[in-house]
Amino acid sequence: MQLKASDAVGHLYQFHTSPGLMQAELDRLVTSGELTIAKPELEQICALFKLEMPAKLAAKAGANSYGTAGTFSAGESKGASGAAGAQLKVAELARGETVALGDFAAERNRPGTGYSYYSGTTDQLIDLIKANWATRVPGAGREPKTEEEKKNPNLKEVVIVKVPAAGFMTTTVMADEKMPFTAAFVRRRAHEEPFVRVTSTRDPEPAEFASVVLYHKDTLGKNGERSTKADWEIVTIIASPVENEPMDPVTMMRNMRGKSGGTLVTYTAEQLLEAIEFWSNHVRVLPK
Repeated sequence: MQLKASDAVGHLYQFHTSPGLMQAELDRLVTSGELTIAKPELEQICALFKLEMPAKLAAKAGANSYGTAGTFSAGESKGASGAAGAQLKVAELARGETVALGDFAAERNRPGTGYSYYSGTTDQLIDLIKANWATRVPGAGREPKTEEEKKNPNLKEVVIVKVPAAGFMTTTVMADEKMPFTAAFVRRRAHEEPFVRVTSTRDPEPAEFASVVLYHKDTLGKNGERSTKADWEIVTIIASPVENEPMDPVTMMRNMRGKSGGTLVTYTAEQLLEAIEFWSNHVRVLPK
């Protein structure tokens, strides 16, 4: 097996429950030559998983690569700044518009956070968005209501792009009486109001349905939430066992009231009721 850096993240994640095993596997991949990677890219992987540089190679000061140059870069790291990602990897969409991974998704939609994520690289995720861009629909709360709006839907603020589910992992599961639950008082980001978040512990499962939510730079700019120089930012990934997973009611409330971290929009009573009903018997899970 010959791995490139872009494949290494997904390969190593299977050892996420045991940092020691993950470290040993990284050491083995690099020293055996199975992993083709440049030194800066190896450092990115080590930083992402909080691993040490492989022992035999850490002393190679000034070495430029292990094997040949790989494709994993700061722009692909799920922990990288969205602004950095926009500079290193920006894909062109319709009419010359660009898209990049935003800070919010980079911080939240990754393994171990309790939120759904994509196990491939950012490049691959952007390629999926590009391939399915023509099928995008308005984001929640912006659905067409009149015949005129149906003919000309609002695709200038927030859009949802449905993508094939392969490679996406869901952390949404149906709750049951035997599950252990943990409640914590958390903030999505430092400047946002805290809320009670309930999670359980179980291994993530492959998704049956997946979509990516993107915000236009002008929409993000209204609340000072823009984190890249791209025209569109990937704000969140929705990977779920159900086709149309409702938004979390707390997020809907934040948006409707225009609170910090939210984007002002109005949802229908039916949308709110569906969200409350769904999340009253579903829960997000963290890895065991």
